[in-house]
Amino acid sequence: MIMQQPNKDKNDCGTGVFIPPPRVTIEPVFLITLDFLSPRRYSMKKLVLMMAMLTFAGMVQAKPAFTGQNYSGVYSCRGVNEQVGDYELTVTLKLNRVSSYGSFGAYSYEVETSNSTIYSGQAAADGNRLAISFQFTDGRSVEHSTGVATMKKNLEGRWSFRKLYYEPDDNGGNYGSEYCVLNVKKGPKKVA
Repeated sequence: MIMQQPNKDKNDCGTGVFIPPPRVTIEPVFLITLDFLSPRRYSMKKLVLMMAMLTFAGMVQAKPAFTGQNYSGVYSCRGVNEQVGDYELTVTLKLNRVSSYGSFGAYSYEVETSNSTIYSGQAAADGNRLAISFQFTDGRSVEHSTGVATMKKNLEGRWSFRKLYYEPDDNGGNYGSEYCVLNVKKGPKKVA
């Protein structure tokens, strides 16, 4: 024969006597009144305006300031790819301060070829790593280029990057690399 244990209440304490839980009372400490919302004090227009301002204030968030390295400048580049071979070009990076924050830098990325053709795009920097994208057109078609690069100072102390890129097309695409060095800023000419 199996003996069943009697149901024990969690407040039983093993004595068979029920002990009630302690009574908790919550006393009001203060009373919040929304007197400022009283229609006697403000018109409906003022009330709507206050609510709109409170809503807008909750939506606005201050983003952290840009603390990353600013790579803005004009870079001289040498590149090579499977279809063109060796080439030279100029790259201009310009920091977009509105969209940059923390260590993240947003840049406009402009390429000018040796025949003065200009292509525009963008670059996103996370620390010293860049993701680069731009497109170029020849009037008949649009081609896209996507690349990655790592920024570092060269032996002369100037910013430089090596970009690896890919350009898709109907035949499997083209790939290449570029090595770019920040041009030395020329100061004002001295008058003798």
